[in-house]
Amino acid sequence: MNEYGFREGGTNMGRIAIYILISIITGIAMMCITCRYYTCRFDKPLKAGIVWKLCMLMVPAAFGAFAGVNGYDVESFLDGMLLASVSMAAGMIDRLERIIPNVYVLAMVMIHGCTEVCMLLTDRDRGIYEICMGVAGCLLMAILLAGVRLVFKGGIGMGDVKMLLAFGWCLGAFRSLYALLAAAVAALVMSGVKIILGHMKHRESFGFGPYLAFGLALVLVTT
Repeated sequence: MNEYGFREGGTNMGRIAIYILISIITGIAMMCITCRYYTCRFDKPLKAGIVWKLCMLMVPAAFGAFAGVNGYDVESFLDGMLLASVSMAAGMIDRLERIIPNVYVLAMVMIHGCTEVCMLLTDRDRGIYEICMGVAGCLLMAILLAGVRLVFKGGIGMGDVKMLLAFGWCLGAFRSLYALLAAAVAALVMSGVKIILGHMKHRESFGFGPYLAFGLALVLVTT
């Protein structure tokens, strides 16, 4: 375990298997909850496609494997795994309806908030450090987003703004910036490919939520 308690030991095959199993079960549960929510909210069945359904299962599972291999403690594992599941669901809905429901953003904030409370109760120094990093992340995201909306006269939806602020709280300053940059690069590459293939017009708007979910996933499985 490092000085802030993020990890508790070396590789343990039993822990890896349990983390992956819990992640897959959580992914399935989140998929069912999202399908039900989508049907009630938009009055039509969810047609996400096999790729997104696989992502909702595989991204949490990949983080579970990463957490197990690197010896993450239970608090850090549950926090990252639930954030991955919720962000993938939010990205899927944004791709279909161009909206990020507030309930998913609030869920991300509350998940990490509960983790912070647990940290404060078990390791006060670690909890204080994480809270400070979360506040710094929110401030950084707020400054960057204010600049984007000022320079580009909008350019980013309020759903994306709220999700990025949640990223700042959940990931801290440096990791949230990493997630934003990864999302921006992915969006730029995919938009370029779609324009070249004629599937998207120049300057056509698109949902940024799926790319934010990708950015978060990338941060979780690489840092």
